[in-house]
Amino acid sequence: MVMVNYRLSGQQGTKWPLYIQDAAASVAWVANNIAQYGGDPNNIFIMGFSAGAYLTHMLSIDPKWYTAINFDRNRIKGYVAISGQTRAHGTVAADLGIQQNQLMSLRADAMPLGHVKKTEKPIHIFVGEYEGQTITDNYDYYNQLASKGSTNLFIYTNPKKDHGGMRDGLGDANSPTRTKILDFIRIYSSTVNLSPNIAYRKPVTVSSSENTVNTGEKAVDANGNTRWSSAYSDTQWIYVDLGATYNVNRVKIAWEAACAKNYYLESSGDAKSWTNVRTVTNNAALVNDHTGLSRNARYIRIYATQRATAYGYSIYEFEVYGTLTG
Repeated sequence: MVMVNYRLSGQQGTKWPLYIQDAAASVAWVANNIAQYGGDPNNIFIMGFSAGAYLTHMLSIDPKWYTAINFDRNRIKGYVAISGQTRAHGTVAADLGIQQNQLMSLRADAMPLGHVKKTEKPIHIFVGEYEGQTITDNYDYYNQLASKGSTNLFIYTNPKKDHGGMRDGLGDANSPTRTKILDFIRIYSSTVNLSPNIAYRKPVTVSSSENTVNTGEKAVDANGNTRWSSAYSDTQWIYVDLGATYNVNRVKIAWEAACAKNYYLESSGDAKSWTNVRTVTNNAALVNDHTGLSRNARYIRIYATQRATAYGYSIYEFEVYGTLTG
């Protein structure tokens, strides 16, 4: 891990966009020099908190900052933005001589929401439950990126955290944000033989839904705050259509407290004939990470036979990993 620095607004006449240029130069220096310090130049991830997350967003969405210094942006594996500004930033507005609420109308180029497009690299956004407008703005940014066809895009709201709590929580080994950051890096690192989540936003079919909110597609939207929940009975199922045949090597399930005690993980080529991949009994874990699989399939199903609670089954995320066959 490398902590990079940049000039703050007001220091030695620094104003927007000099601190973005500083951030881009710092990233390039790390990528070009990290090998001599024992780091891997092929696994560079950019992460920032608050104003640093604003810079992370700007580097991830606007290629001109890297282009200006002849740095290949494809060398970056992914971006993690924690509690960043996407619509309004007081310092940026002051530097430009306008009000915060004028940024998107007068200088949209200065904010991430002014550059919405299909993204090239994985991005994970984090906000705290008590961050107010920051939540709204980041979810708006996430949804707009998704509407442009962006994939490998993730967002998570950490419960009971305000702005300072999001920063301080990174030092907590039990922090869900910290866990998700490490998992994100592990998945998209080139040293790990795992492909991206191929179930992301793919068609889902379920046996039932508890209501019209917690529906099947919520299990594959990469949003750790939404979920699918079934009717309150034992035998229920959910399957995802990957759209083509993949050699599936991993399936990860993130349950709500209403998890399955017993279930089968199954595969199929036609969604009619199912083959057992793994049998799970007496499960009490809320995250089941099935690795070391090798199954050619287009459809992957979770077939639950016994609940752990009196409620139905509830899944936050149903992730599938593998490589396209043929």
